[in-house]
Amino acid sequence: SSRPIILLATGLADREARVIKINDDANTVEDTQTSQKPMTDGVIYRHDGIDQDAEVAYFCNGSGEDVLRQRIKDGTYSSASHTAKADHLGVVGADLWRSEGYLVSKLTLNTDPGIDTNWAVTKIPVGRPLYPVNKILDLGGSPLCLTGEGVFRYNPAPRSARFDNLTPFITPHPDNGKGGFMDGRGRVYYPTETEGILVLTFGSQSQQRPLRFNFVDRDTPSGRIGAMTADDEHIYAAVNPGSIRTEQLSLYVQKVVDEGGGGEAWTNYTTEATDLKYTTTIDLTDLDNVNNDYLYIGATEPFWDLFLEVLDKHGGTARAWSMEFSAGSGSWTATTEYDSTYSGVRRGTVSFGLGGIIGDIVADGSWQKDTVNSITDRYWVRLSANGTMTGTGTIWRVSIAPYRPPIDKDLFPQTGPALAGALPHILVGSWRGETLVWHQVWTLQSPQIEQLLIGRTTGRNSFGRQTLWAITDTGFFHMPIGPSAHPSR
Repeated sequence: SSRPIILLATGLADREARVIKINDDANTVEDTQTSQKPMTDGVIYRHDGIDQDAEVAYFCNGSGEDVLRQRIKDGTYSSASHTAKADHLGVVGADLWRSEGYLVSKLTLNTDPGIDTNWAVTKIPVGRPLYPVNKILDLGGSPLCLTGEGVFRYNPAPRSARFDNLTPFITPHPDNGKGGFMDGRGRVYYPTETEGILVLTFGSQSQQRPLRFNFVDRDTPSGRIGAMTADDEHIYAAVNPGSIRTEQLSLYVQKVVDEGGGGEAWTNYTTEATDLKYTTTIDLTDLDNVNNDYLYIGATEPFWDLFLEVLDKHGGTARAWSMEFSAGSGSWTATTEYDSTYSGVRRGTVSFGLGGIIGDIVADGSWQKDTVNSITDRYWVRLSANGTMTGTGTIWRVSIAPYRPPIDKDLFPQTGPALAGALPHILVGSWRGETLVWHQVWTLQSPQIEQLLIGRTTGRNSFGRQTLWAITDTGFFHMPIGPSAHPSR
């Protein structure tokens, strides 16, 4: 087919590598590799092992994991005879580069990327070994590497080529640079964990504002920025849900194992969930989906979501919570949920899904106060895992987004959780001098947005239209942004 497609390199934590195809308003899991870590990167390049001009997509999942996997245009995947591995891949001009930890190397031109001996024998270090390369960008035909230590520009002039750190003032962090990108005006966006998003402008583009170095605050009035992308005119930022939260509504947290089985065991984790100490945690490792194991959270006032601060991810098979709310007299009502934590694998929100948003369960009286293990007069939710939890899974803090009534509970009930910060927003930004001005344009009924990208793949009859895509755990959303990149079109 001549219709454009999007290939999403992804997977399940420590269990599975996947590639998903998005095309004609549908998505398909095209390739699955079990017992592997998720894909970390992918590029469109050339050379299928025989024809050096064949267009091929290459995917990697780590220099310590599996070899490069390729997809040719007919949708066939293969890694047969491949020996090369990589943490990240980047097309720079006509060349293909890869990173292995803090080392990078370039593919010999017109050779098969899947063969390790086709890559340069001499690998060039980028900074210190403690901070691996997190992104390879194309800066006018020269590689630009984003690491946890800073932004490094390729310098081929010395006797031995090297990468020079352009940002020695950055406080190093292993996650700095993840999700970095360039816009259409010569600017590089370098996300940091502690100092906002650093914006750099290089070379002949330096007359374009902002100045050579500038910072964008990740914490906006709408919440904290998680993912970003850009087109020729605008910057798009996904704001994570759960930025507005509290613990001051007499929060109570309990765990029960084997409830109703005759040997049930209750543990009170209220102190561990609210004392703000990393050293006191909620143990998740004996929760499973077989023995009626639950994590109960109750408060004296209703709330729109839970925010779970995960300290150690568990090693079990569970990847989603199931959620119920108290309906009074000891009864429980199941509801869909938006789980940004993947059942305790990472920090994030667990919020009421369509069942709790389309019908406001507070306004319609469905959610009732009840008693759990002698704790009375609270609005309760309980979480159960969809699989096993093993290893060292722990949560060190639990907080909630207090209930906000919707503007209209019948026509616009979604405005309640949106006002409470329980849903992700997408901001559209434009540079005004040295200031990036944000406008909140979209709110999604979904968990946390994992990635934003610009493409022309939408419906069957609209594939020529420029579109903003939001990638989430529950689905892929697309919003038209017009041929001129105007966000309101």
